[in-house]
Formats: sequence, C-alpha cells, structure tokens
Amino acid sequence: MRWYQTAFELRFAACELAAFLSKRGHKTLISENLLGIGSQVDSHRGFLPDARCNAIEAVAAGLGQMGKSGSLLTPEFGPHQRQIVIITDAQLTANELYYGEILCHECQTCVAQCPMNALGEEDIPLRIADQVFSVSVISRHRCDWSKKYALCSEEGPAMIGNKTKVPKPEGLVTIETIANALPGRDLIMKKRPCILETCLHKCPAGIC
Repeated sequence: MRWYQTAFELRFAACELAAFLSKRGHKTLISENLLGIGSQVDSHRGFLPDARCNAIEAVAAGLGQMGKSGSLLTPEFGPHQRQIVIITDAQLTANELYYGEILCHECQTCVAQCPMNALGEEDIPLRIADQVFSVSVISRHRCDWSKKYALCSEEGPAMIGNKTKVPKPEGLVTIETIANALPGRDLIMKKRPCILETCLHKCPAGIC
C-alpha cells in the first residue's frame, strides 16, 4: 500500500506547488509520466506509476543516478521512491547533477531476480548531460505481464492467496499474448493484486 500513499502524497504536493506558481502568474502542468516511457503497477487501489516514470527527469534534476533497471536510485532510499514532474514557465535555478557515490554497481541483481526475465542481457547507454548510464533493455510487455496485469503469481499475487496460475510466455510477449492470458486470472482476487516489484525489492542500492 505504500506506493499508493506515495503517489497520492506526490499528487497533493504537486497540486499545491502548481497552485502556488499559478497565483503568481506562471503556467504549470503536472505529469506522472512525462516522456511516456514508464508504465503502471496494479494495486488494491488501481494503477499507479511505476518506478521508471519520470526517472530520467529526476536524474536530470540532480536527485540521484539511473539504475540498470531504469529506475531512479538515491543514496537515501535506493530505488524506493516515485517521481512527479511539474512543467512551468517560472524562471528557476537548475540543480547540478548528482556526483556523489556510485549507486548502481551493475551487479545484475535486478536482471537475475526478475521472475519474467524482462530485463535483457543487452544494455543501452543513456546520456544525461555529462553522465552516461548503462540501462538494461526492457521487454515492456513481459514486464507489464507481471506488474501491470498481475499474471505472474510469484511476483506477489500468490503471497496473498491469489490463485492465478498462468504459464509464463516464451519468446516475444505482445499485447495480444497478455489479452489471451487475462481470463486466467483469479476470478475472486483479480481486483486486489499485490505486486512486489522484485527488481526494486532485491536491489542492493542505498540503505533499503
């Protein structure tokens, strides 16, 4: 339930800041997935932004570094946070990038622990200003199979008694693959999924 509360606290804070700027004549726009490259995590309270939503923007704002899983890593909380973006025409002083201790040592834990093998062995370089991060190529539909559609029982649903038992797909996963699998979800518990997000849970970055 913590991601639900985190998301709503972010929305409340963003709305208050947007209202503050608006009263001073500035235009504002709030986004939970500005670049559109993030996805969603299902929860008891509905879909929530995943850890990759606005992660690049957060790194550019100096909050931390990019992890191999594509999530923001911070020295205080590792991968355990969410981000929200406010776009405004107000003249603001830009923060420097984070140049502290290296947070992602490319240990491959997130790749190895993913129950859906959604993080590929191939990496891509991601440049943000003068920093370059190595980020794993992510199979979005394979990842969504687990965290957005709750079709992977070992990713959390089985821990609360969910009876979903859908064979893991081999090879390429498409939206049609997901659509064909959805009828196999637990008929009673399908509206109350519990998603662990193993790549974040097992990440050794930070103190969490």
